[in-house]
Amino acid sequence: MKHAQLLFVDLENVHSLDLHTLRDDVKVYVFVGNQQKKIPFDLAASAQKRGELLEWVQIAGQGRNALDFHIAFYLGELNQTAPSDVGFVLLSKDTGYDPLVEHISRLGRNCKRINSLKELAGNPQESMDDPRTQRIIANLSKIQKAKLPRTRNTLSKHIQTVLGGKMASEEALSIIDNLFMMRKLSETSGRLTYNL
Repeated sequence: MKHAQLLFVDLENVHSLDLHTLRDDVKVYVFVGNQQKKIPFDLAASAQKRGELLEWVQIAGQGRNALDFHIAFYLGELNQTAPSDVGFVLLSKDTGYDPLVEHISRLGRNCKRINSLKELAGNPQESMDDPRTQRIIANLSKIQKAKLPRTRNTLSKHIQTVLGGKMASEEALSIIDNLFMMRKLSETSGRLTYNL
């Protein structure tokens, strides 16, 4: 089967992943850290259904940015061998990939980084219109820059507190995905940066 897209997933950076929304012509490479021993059951089940359309890549060694360098290697290698009409999509909230993505795009390949699979399947306007997301943006805008939550975990807890404390963590993560899609939030080396 000819692939329309190759999807590269930074699993150290993207912790929830629903592969059910992907088309059948998307080949997925899931990059797993050397010390990353647990895979969520939902991901394993949806990965198994994709069969040969999914490849696990556990990186060799460890260290700062080790997984990033493996993804960069695969992007370069496959850029040389994949047909020129096959698009590359990198799923990661880490903006550190952007210069590489831009470089590959300048070479003539359709290449982009996304923060959530919602960007492939959904309408970004839905994220902008979500009232809970808008409420969180308004709340975060009032906080002094130095006091904003700096990790996804602390931001998730903050969102749960602001929106009543009884929401599921998956709902908070969905709002965080919306913030990334709207480019209100970016992440480099596990630290959040806000563009409010």
